[in-house]
Amino acid sequence: MLNYGSRGMYAELETDFKKGTIVLVKTTGRPTECFRSDTADGFRSISLAEVRWTKPIPSERNTFYGIGLKYF
Repeated sequence: MLNYGSRGMYAELETDFKKGTIVLVKTTGRPTECFRSDTADGFRSISLAEVRWTKPIPSERNTFYGIGLKYF
């Protein structure tokens, strides 16, 4: 997870998901940033979310996918 808010999150994963796929997001640990009052409200440790978009991110070793998720 690289970014999150009250309505969704952005993550970079090794697995590509089709747009519209429903996923269970489970966060193990805290985000690396310190919690500010405006971002702590958007953090969810477990949630259902819909894949809204994906984007391949090529790298030297593997291809990763940037994925935009919208919470239910």
